[in-house]
Amino acid sequence: TFTVNTATNYDVLVVAGGGGGGGGYTGAGGGGGGYLEQANKSLAAADYTVSIGGGGASASVGTNSSFDTGGTPMDAHGGGQGGSLGAGAAGGSGGGDARSGSGGSSNQDDSGGGTGYGNRGGFLIGGYTWGPSGGGGGAGAVGGYSYSASSTGPGYGGNGGAGKAWLNSTTYAGGGGGCGKDAQWGNTYGAGWGGSGGGGNGSNSGTGAAASASTGSGGGGGTGTGGAGAGGVVIIRYQYQ
Repeated sequence: TFTVNTATNYDVLVVAGGGGGGGGYTGAGGGGGGYLEQANKSLAAADYTVSIGGGGASASVGTNSSFDTGGTPMDAHGGGQGGSLGAGAAGGSGGGDARSGSGGSSNQDDSGGGTGYGNRGGFLIGGYTWGPSGGGGGAGAVGGYSYSASSTGPGYGGNGGAGKAWLNSTTYAGGGGGCGKDAQWGNTYGAGWGGSGGGGNGSNSGTGAAASASTGSGGGGGTGTGGAGAGGVVIIRYQYQ
């Protein structure tokens, strides 16, 4: 519960939990949580309900965050999980693709007077479908493509999509990086970096990195287990008169 004692205007940020990275040899990056912001939101003196979504575990979606002002709430949608041998899931920002050719889409919309941001996950380009995976989408940019041309040639995981800075300050809701080629193919190549705002790095030799705490960012994809997404955040900033 958030209590307003004196009616005035506030700046509000609502970010959902980030999606977990995928695993299973070709894990893609998890998508950042949906991002909603509203400047100069007028709030009467009252109690308001705040819900902060948790980050997704490996290959699991993040959960929603919301700020309910008594009318239509500001609802941010949890980030999509990174694909594990398949497509990334839809979410606030979509999870990256692992082999299917389809990064998860963004389902974040404008809500409760706030402006919503989210982007799709990246997917594989090149002709060899076993190997690296796409980065998860972020609030500020789509997830990066992964590339693999052959079973023994170079193959690189996609970087996570960039997050978005709130009020030109802290950045939130970056996408997780996709995994690189595992050593079982005879070569080990680079995994994707996590997107700005706290996205977890991908891995080419095991577990993807977890996203930075309380940023709503996606976890990195792994060749074993995906990294966990980060929990979301709700910030309500009083405007001094």
